[in-house]
Amino acid sequence: MEPDAEKAFLTSHKSHHPRHLLARWRRVAKATGLKVGTLAKDAKYPIVCLAPQRPREGKTLYLSAGIHGDESAGILGLLIWAEENPLHLASCDVLIFPLFNPHGLAENTRRDSRQRDLNRCFHDPRSCESIQAWQDLVADRSFDACLCLHEDYDAQGCYLYELTREAKPLGPSLLDASNRYIPSDPRRTIDGRRLSARGIFQRKRSPKMPEKPEAIVLFDHHTNLSITFETPSEWSLWHRVRAQVAAIETVTRHILDDPQRTTEINP
Repeated sequence: MEPDAEKAFLTSHKSHHPRHLLARWRRVAKATGLKVGTLAKDAKYPIVCLAPQRPREGKTLYLSAGIHGDESAGILGLLIWAEENPLHLASCDVLIFPLFNPHGLAENTRRDSRQRDLNRCFHDPRSCESIQAWQDLVADRSFDACLCLHEDYDAQGCYLYELTREAKPLGPSLLDASNRYIPSDPRRTIDGRRLSARGIFQRKRSPKMPEKPEAIVLFDHHTNLSITFETPSEWSLWHRVRAQVAAIETVTRHILDDPQRTTEINP
């Protein structure tokens, strides 16, 4: 998408229009050989996922956005990245959840139609039909990398959580890319936790939490690299979206350019 057209789209009401966004994803799927499946429904909206129509050899990538409906830049960034990079989508085994909380997006709220924070349901899938369907879908799968896209109302810049068993962290390269649009969050502590480096929480072991969110469950069972990327939701939408696109591009290049990667999980 050309910059002027992109800015016009981002400043229109379409940014919180699930049916419009899903129609664009269906066009992406048609162009890249992906299949659009329905994971569950929430109110009047389907919760969809995209994957190859047949299993593909090669790298495996997990991408997720919009689990909180008031965090629109990740949703739009993932869509625009997909439209700009059809060859990547056509050449790897990808699983995409482009809009996990469509009702929340339409209402500009964090929660779904039953007032649940979906990212606090992964520890108990039986409490939520969409999370149970998600668990059934990913049960036997492993991924070279998983990227969960979020935003933070209190953020003063971009930051990320990186769970990795790899020798070299990816977080610094990801922030270098996103910093072309938004600087890293300068705070030393966020939500009471001290950062490992500027804009980065980095751990090699899964944190012990009573309610494990999507990214931690993925790290526990499905990947050696799970990143949650956050943009500051009070900044310009265009800059937030381009920062999200830069993050996705960094993770994608990381897995596609490394022939030695393995998805064997060793928690």
